[in-house]
Amino acid sequence: MNYSTGAPQGTVISPFLSSYKSDFRHNSESCHLQKFSDDSMIVGCIQGGNTSEYQTAMDNFVTWCELNHLQLNVGKTKELVVDFQNPSLCEKVEIVEDYKYLGVHIDNKLDWTLNSTALYKKGQSRLYRTMESGKTRGGGVCLMVNNSWCNSTSISPNLELLTIKCRPFNFPQEFSSVIVSAVYIPPRADTDTALWELYEDLTLHQTQHRDAALIVTGDFNSANLKRTAPNFHKHITCSTRGGRTLDYFYTQFKDCYKAQSCPPFGKSDHFAIFLMPRYKQRLKQESPV
Repeated sequence: MNYSTGAPQGTVISPFLSSYKSDFRHNSESCHLQKFSDDSMIVGCIQGGNTSEYQTAMDNFVTWCELNHLQLNVGKTKELVVDFQNPSLCEKVEIVEDYKYLGVHIDNKLDWTLNSTALYKKGQSRLYRTMESGKTRGGGVCLMVNNSWCNSTSISPNLELLTIKCRPFNFPQEFSSVIVSAVYIPPRADTDTALWELYEDLTLHQTQHRDAALIVTGDFNSANLKRTAPNFHKHITCSTRGGRTLDYFYTQFKDCYKAQSCPPFGKSDHFAIFLMPRYKQRLKQESPV
């Protein structure tokens, strides 16, 4: 059975081809093969100019493909080098300045501007600012989300707050929906008043949607949500601006996210925070009967 082209998405041969290439593995501290479905990527960290392991991983993968009668599409294969001093390490593969992998735009400067621009164009953004705030610069809250997920919005005149209620696809069954509140508390704001207004808003959502998961995130400056809502847990402990932690991410669940600091988006003076999920579904937490 010979196939000279890729299998159309949704056909029965696609899962077979995906599992077929799972035989090849390479995983070490400095080089590994990352695979997702029919996409494969060799990631190597080269130190001291030693490219032997990275080159060996590529050669072994090419040899494995030949032994298993798989033909690499060199035209669609790209190499991205995050180092201005090192040239391309594979002569037959085109070296590029940026590449889109699994929907994420990565460039050779590790600048997330290109990815942010793509998300902005693709997502449905909703930005609100009340006339009562009296502000024309600074602050502001914005949420970018698939428009088909949302069905409600609210905003407070005293606190820069934007709340959406949505139901993402493939969401854990124990939650009816997720309610996300984006918060900005200015540095000179009355912290007690701001926290109390935020607490009242969260209490209202908890009362109306008892099975929903609540997320509160944004720039709190010196405010601490746990003063008024001790049942919420914060998941960001790293600095977010100039050695200080001003931006927080709260949920009702302890240790359900791990935070990692990333370079700022565009000209922002705050670090971007990448949150890696650690939450286990309730079905997986319970022991089988």
